[in-house]
Amino acid sequence: MLPIQSFHPEVLISNHFDNIKYQIDINTESILEKLEKLTVSSEEIKIFNDVREKQIEKNSEIELYNLNLVKFDENEYKLRWQHVIDDGSLDYDKKIDLIKETLIFKDCILMGDSELKSRKSLWIMPAFYNLKDVDFLR
Repeated sequence: MLPIQSFHPEVLISNHFDNIKYQIDINTESILEKLEKLTVSSEEIKIFNDVREKQIEKNSEIELYNLNLVKFDENEYKLRWQHVIDDGSLDYDKKIDLIKETLIFKDCILMGDSELKSRKSLWIMPAFYNLKDVDFLR
């Protein structure tokens, strides 16, 4: 049995958006690594870093939006989610996704876009999208 604190709403939201930030960083670093092998100007490298900063800024904005909506009452939270947390038939990630569906009212998704130099665009969605939903969008 996992403690309810492992599923604190603010932690779940922050971890979710930290993961998106990590994906943005990995994408940018991968592109910059490839550019290092080519002859590119510092101006072009700056463009990629600016895109990264804008994506991270937007991601942080959406994270803050969701965190501002959290009204955490531990007893109410336990009543609503303890059965999911204690369900041995669900893996940890599925439990997290089920809970995040009610915590994340706006979401960010990093989607592949071959038209862009950065190869990824940040989509702002009106609700939480789990991996299955994101795969469907792709």
